[in-house]
Amino acid sequence: MKTLILDDDAFDRKRIRRFTEKAGLQLDVAEVCSITEMANQLDENTFDVIMIDYHLADEDGLQALKVIQDHKANKEAATIMVTGQSQTDVAVSAFRQGCSDFLQKDDLSPAVIHDVFVKAMQQIELRRNLLNPDPRDMRDLIQTALQDGGMRDMIQSALSEGLRNSISSTGVSVSSPQYSDHFLEGFLREDEFVFKN
Repeated sequence: MKTLILDDDAFDRKRIRRFTEKAGLQLDVAEVCSITEMANQLDENTFDVIMIDYHLADEDGLQALKVIQDHKANKEAATIMVTGQSQTDVAVSAFRQGCSDFLQKDDLSPAVIHDVFVKAMQQIELRRNLLNPDPRDMRDLIQTALQDGGMRDMIQSALSEGLRNSISSTGVSVSSPQYSDHFLEGFLREDEFVFKN
C-alpha cells in the first residue's frame, strides 16, 4: 500500500510512521513537508492513501486536498485529514471535498491507524469495483433484484420509460402503442431473462 504523509513537523511524521509499523501494516511510506513537495510526489507516484496535516506553515490541508482531487493520477487516493485540535467546520469541509476520514493527533495510536487504513482500503476497493464492475457481480446483482417483486416493478418501469423515450426520439413507428410494454413483460419474465458472459 503506497502511502504519502504530508506534515510540516518532522516529529509528527516520524510518529505516524512509527504507529503504522506498530499497527502491522505493510506500507511503502513517503514523507513531504509542503504542498509543493506533495505535488511533486503526486506527479512521480500513484498513492493508495494520503495523510494530510491540516495545519501547515503557510497553507492548510484543505488546499492540499484540492490539489489531490485535481490530480489525474491520484484523485482516487483515500485521503485522511489530521489536525491538532477538534475543528468541526474543518471536518465538514474536508468530508465535502471527498476526504475519507478525519482524525485528531491526540487520538492517534497504532490501533486507530490500523482501523483507519483498513477502512480507507475498503473504500478504495469499493470505488474501484464501482468504476470497473465485474460482469459476474452485475449479473448476480440483477438476478437478485429481479427476484424481489418491488425491484422487478421498478426495473420494469424504468426500462419501459427508457424504451418509450428511445422510440419517441428516433421517430420509429410501432404497430401498437403498447409494444414496448409487451416487449418488457416478456423480457423481464425470469425464464426469458438470459445473461451472456
